[in-house]
Amino acid sequence: MDKDRIRTEISRLSEPLAGSLGLELVAVEVSGSPKNLKLAIFLDKPDGLTLEDCSEFSRAIGAALETDELIPVAFTLEVSSPGLDRELKTPEELKRFVGKLVKVRTRTPLDGQRNFVGRLTAFDGSKLSIDDRTSGNVSVELGLVSKANLEIDLDEELNRG
Repeated sequence: MDKDRIRTEISRLSEPLAGSLGLELVAVEVSGSPKNLKLAIFLDKPDGLTLEDCSEFSRAIGAALETDELIPVAFTLEVSSPGLDRELKTPEELKRFVGKLVKVRTRTPLDGQRNFVGRLTAFDGSKLSIDDRTSGNVSVELGLVSKANLEIDLDEELNRG
């Protein structure tokens, strides 16, 4: 069983389905063994993903997977949000989250520092600007970023509700 092929095919099925429901496909993960296969599909939408969004997508993708017969073994399907501290993997995600609190780790130190936490103030497609809590305004080339995540902004989350 080729997990990469399954991941690619599930992404191919999920992308248009998610779009038709006003959702964004963030990631597809395939894990486990052939006897205990787990499919995890992560979705988002601009105004926040709801439990009903996940349920509606789960029913639709479940039916599509049965019809397509892509996976010849029993599997567990999990549909959820990437979370408040989601990883930012693409330039599009970085652009979308300008203004948000982020944590960025670089491959090599910049002025002795590899971890930066602060507001992502700009992203021009090749360079991130971060108002780092420790160092102030920092510019980081995208190629130097080993990992970038949203940080939970408690003030924003408490005021959102």
